[in-house]
Amino acid sequence: MKLRAIVWTVVGLVVVVGVVFMLSARRRSPAARLSLEELQSQVTMVEGKLAGLEQDIAVTRAQLPPGSDPAVFAPVEQAIMDARNKLDEAKRADKLADGYERLKDARKQLAEATRIFKKATRPPRPAGR
Repeated sequence: MKLRAIVWTVVGLVVVVGVVFMLSARRRSPAARLSLEELQSQVTMVEGKLAGLEQDIAVTRAQLPPGSDPAVFAPVEQAIMDARNKLDEAKRADKLADGYERLKDARKQLAEATRIFKKATRPPRPAGR
């Protein structure tokens, strides 16, 4: 009987400590994280990803075998240009919410460009599958 009381006391203390920890270490709400500095850091991050994708395109274009059509990269470059335009709009946005909306659009364009690039550079599947 004494052991059972000790075990339940320890379990209760662990639960209380866990609840206190959860309440005190709670993350800030997304609205509290919206700031101009955060927007600028995210814009910089997306610009870096765009630059990396452009480097990948340049390397792949340089490795194309003779006679290949480099026009397969035109949709990717168009999506990158659209993403850059959205990022410029995000930088110049008057309202923070508009900036984040433009950043969201730029991320969608980046994802689209990445998807098209991977599809264009993917090796063809074997005929039997």
